[in-house]
Amino acid sequence: MDSPMPSTGTEAPMQPSQTTEDGEGGRSPECEVVIVVPANSACGLPYRDLIGSLHGVPVAVPANWQCLFLAFFVSVTNVQTKKLTLSAANMAVADKVKQMVLDIVLANLRYDVKLGLVRPKEEPTHIYPSGTPPHSTEAATAMLFAHYTKMRAVSVKTAVPQAFWEVPTVLRGDGGVP
Repeated sequence: MDSPMPSTGTEAPMQPSQTTEDGEGGRSPECEVVIVVPANSACGLPYRDLIGSLHGVPVAVPANWQCLFLAFFVSVTNVQTKKLTLSAANMAVADKVKQMVLDIVLANLRYDVKLGLVRPKEEPTHIYPSGTPPHSTEAATAMLFAHYTKMRAVSVKTAVPQAFWEVPTVLRGDGGVP
């Protein structure tokens, strides 16, 4: 498999006053970026202290490139073992957590594209480096939507290519699951 295209990391998300590719302003009645709480470094605590203050323990999860969803499952269910076992019961709940995260990603995708939070022409190229790049923003958005819809049905116990989850779109989805 080809290696993913590196990101320069210099691109900043679109601000509400900036203009999108189609010439519309970033601010619209249907979507607007609002920063409610500034980002911090988890109260400045080392991660073990932070986890301990929540009565949690660090848990090792399988490194199958679905570890984001497995780690999130461990967090929201407060697993208390040092290593996650891939039991049928754990995987059923972890698969549901993954589906909920991807539901949020899918629900927000068109707004994220409009606000410039997702670069739809870059993400499919990163996810499928040997594929044909999409020719338009609309085609790229449709490709992303199809990818995340397909991935909803893939169990977290199934190994997938690393590039499938190396995009920030999914991380934002994790933040919306109760």
